Amino acid sequence: MKFLLLIPYYVVWHYTLAISNIILILNNFIWFAYDFFSVEIFLKKFFHPIGYVKIIKIKKSNNLLRIFFGFFVKTFVLIIALFVISIMFFIGTIFFLTWLILPILIPFILISGLIALFN
Repeated sequence: MKFLLLIPYYVVWHYTLAISNIILILNNFIWFAYDFFSVEIFLKKFFHPIGYVKIIKIKKSNNLLRIFFGFFVKTFVLIIALFVISIMFFIGTIFFLTWLILPILIPFILISGLIALFN
């Protein structure tokens, strides 16, 4: 019966410390994707040339090509970054809501399983 004394402590932990830790972990995942794809740098230098491209030997055309090439590559990377961050946010939201419902869901599943077992 000492096990029943732990239930109030578990509920307090589940809805206070664990929730703050889950939010910090989800924040770290989103920050990782933001930093991994260099979103801030790409947004600051969106129209800057991406590097030296040896396709056309004319200097003015080469600079123009580098600007357009940089624009399209950075746009593609930013779209992928937005997609990954959105997926992480969506999965994190589902996990967070599941975490909130879990203390109610577990006894319900246990009781419905026992009812199904004895019927």
